[in-house]
Amino acid sequence: MTRFQTAFGALVLAQSAHSAEEYLGRLWESFPPARFVGGLISEDLERGFLMANIGLVALGLWCWLWPVGRKWSVAVPLAWPGLQLRSQTDSGTSSGRWTKGAIHLEWGPRRCCSSWRPTSRVSCGR
Repeated sequence: MTRFQTAFGALVLAQSAHSAEEYLGRLWESFPPARFVGGLISEDLERGFLMANIGLVALGLWCWLWPVGRKWSVAVPLAWPGLQLRSQTDSGTSSGRWTKGAIHLEWGPRRCCSSWRPTSRVSCGR
C-alpha cells in the first residue's frame, strides 16, 4: 500500500468519525448549512442529515477501494477530498466561536494534502 493510499484511507476514517460526531451532536438542529443539507434529502432533517453523511462516507470508501486502490490518475480520487474540504469549511468556526467539527477542520485536509503525490502524468491529448 502506498503512502497516498494510506493517507486517503486515514482521511476516510477521519471523515467517518467526524460524521458520527456531527450526528451524535445533532448538528442539523443548530447549524443552518446542516439543516439545508438534511432538508435537501428528506423532510425529516435528522434522517436527511444521516443519509447525507452515510453517502459522503460511502463515496470516500468507494474512492479508496476503486480509483485509489487501482492507482488511477489523481483527478478522480481528488473529487472526494474536495467534498471533504468543503464539508469542513462549512462546519468550522465561521461564527467566531467553536462549532461541532472544528477540531477535524484543523488537521483533516492538511494531513491528506501534505502526503499527496501524483501517481502518473495526465495527458491533455497533446
